[in-house]
Amino acid sequence: MIQERNLVERSKVQERDLDRPVRSGGVRGDDSGSTSNAATGSTSSAATDVASGLALVLSTLAFFFSSVAVIQSVRTQREVQAVLNPRSQAAPQNGNSFAALANRLITPSVISRVEPGRFVQPAYGGAGEIELLSVQRADGSGTSNIVNVQMQIRRLRDRVSGVGDIDLAEVKAINSRTNERYPTLDSRSPFGKAFSLYDLRPNQSVNVSVRVRVPEDLDRIDLDVPQTNPFRGVPVSTPTDTTSR
Repeated sequence: MIQERNLVERSKVQERDLDRPVRSGGVRGDDSGSTSNAATGSTSSAATDVASGLALVLSTLAFFFSSVAVIQSVRTQREVQAVLNPRSQAAPQNGNSFAALANRLITPSVISRVEPGRFVQPAYGGAGEIELLSVQRADGSGTSNIVNVQMQIRRLRDRVSGVGDIDLAEVKAINSRTNERYPTLDSRSPFGKAFSLYDLRPNQSVNVSVRVRVPEDLDRIDLDVPQTNPFRGVPVSTPTDTTSR
């Protein structure tokens, strides 16, 4: 009787084990969940890397374009300052100052000769100024390659930074298209070929002239005068062009 009871209890225990949920399935479910979480994490990490790379590229482009904008702004400011001369800045109350500035900004191709007050550049940082009076061929035929340049040099300030020397022998005409340079052949002034702004009193001026050899087919040049901003697009005329002035 004892043996039969033991057999019955063992069979019940075995039946209960068969009715229990299979743990292996649960383990498998847990493993699949872990794998899904790992895949999701790797995808999220890749997306983060792409977003970081895109942000870096966008920030680099923004820095580049901002740098270009700053350079363009500085260049424009310098061009405007080169056009403005101390004479126009000293009299801003004059209502015609804006008109004079506008005339200087007109395209040089619309003029055929140097006009009064049109070509003026500061010298020695504004301590003086140089104005072109005339730039013309040596004869009336227009075939000469010798060009006479008449200039007026004026001292503006009491103090002059530096030595104030202006060497007329260093004046050069430049072909703006080819950048070819034509040196001075001769020069004349009351003080010789080289003089200083210190030789002039404040607001005193002196007329000087230089001769340069310019090709016959060149009707417009740039002029480079020492310690002075360059003159751009200066028309070369003949004496017949100036008879109507």
